[in-house]
Amino acid sequence: MQIKSVLYSGIVIFLCVSIAYSDTVEKSGEINKKSVEYRARVVQRQKEVQILDTSDNVISKISLAPVSKTITREGYTPNDKNTYKIKRTIRKSAVASENQKYFAIVSERDDRPASTPLGDGVSRGSIIMHDSEGNVLWEKELPEGRIYNKKFISGNGEILAVESSANWPCEDCGDKVYVYDKNGTEILSEIAKKIKAETNIAIWKISKLSPEGKYIALHAENLSKERLKRDSALFVNLENGKYWDSGSVYAVFSISNEGIVKAAKSGSDPVETFNLKKLIGE
Repeated sequence: MQIKSVLYSGIVIFLCVSIAYSDTVEKSGEINKKSVEYRARVVQRQKEVQILDTSDNVISKISLAPVSKTITREGYTPNDKNTYKIKRTIRKSAVASENQKYFAIVSERDDRPASTPLGDGVSRGSIIMHDSEGNVLWEKELPEGRIYNKKFISGNGEILAVESSANWPCEDCGDKVYVYDKNGTEILSEIAKKIKAETNIAIWKISKLSPEGKYIALHAENLSKERLKRDSALFVNLENGKYWDSGSVYAVFSISNEGIVKAAKSGSDPVETFNLKKLIGE
């Protein structure tokens, strides 16, 4: 009886340990699965975005190589009955946030007669924002024009700013700046309209973006004829829509999350410090 009791106890203990071990492994597997964090990095030399795991293994790649093909389309105007051969080229570039959790792929589709030099014809710019696993979060096509290679993404990936150039002929030609929040909502255009209405200043270049995307420094042009110095650095608080025109052209070196700006008027001038919290609010 003693032997049977010992064997029975041993079997029970073995089963309990096995169940506990199995349960631990299963739960551990779930935890490990949930704790895997992917990172995204842009490798411009190889023209690709790489998705990495925590061990720096490349899980997947997204190509940034240009694609060209020749298509046929009807005339450029309603009265133009001609048929044209158009060389359509799509060029891509990408930018990743400092925390490597988000990246944006910016594409420029250039439609032009196959015999014309590069740059002629109609261009369309588009943006696709991804998370670090490569999932598409949102997509946007610019109202008009191509996107320049100059683009900024905040360190946390929640703000994306791009420069574009309108197609000619156009009603309001010139370079434009678009800023999108984490949901893909464009947030600068209405602020820019307000600034232009109040000061006759037009925004056309990006200088710097603060790490969390609250403040942006822009190169702007005053369209008033009576103003001799037309270009200046303009600073905008993207959260409250307030702005400050510095009245001078500055090379902006940095903007902190606290709104501290380091800038200089030229290479030989001393570095100046501005506090945007005091100038345009928190």
